[in-house]
Amino acid sequence: MSNVQPPSPDPPLPAPAPSPGTDSGAVGSLILAFLAPISIGITGPIGMFTMLMTAGPTAHTPLTWLAPVFFWSLPLLAGISSVSLARSSLRKCRRGSGSWVVAVISLSFMGIFFLAGLIATLQFMIGTGFFDESLRRSY
Repeated sequence: MSNVQPPSPDPPLPAPAPSPGTDSGAVGSLILAFLAPISIGITGPIGMFTMLMTAGPTAHTPLTWLAPVFFWSLPLLAGISSVSLARSSLRKCRRGSGSWVVAVISLSFMGIFFLAGLIATLQFMIGTGFFDESLRRSY
């Protein structure tokens, strides 16, 4: 038996220092925040076609709710992805850094887009009489 020891593995390399630039997650969040309203151009015609196929001649039908679902499907996916990327960037970056500012701008833009979309959808549902019919059925 010899006392020869195998060579020890190399020590682990230190993690690379964060670059002084902007975090890619924050930039991706901002890009998705701007793509969310633009994607309405894709889902808008689909939502309008759905509205034509599900709307009755004078009032809403039980399928009227499908039009907003198709209309907001792609913007919702882009918006949720944008918000999740912005939140992770806010956790990783220090307050006041470039990435932090980009993530806050992205979250602010998505908040404004969410409120505008909520108001537009509620006006659509009120205009079709959706809430009137559902209130009559509950009594």
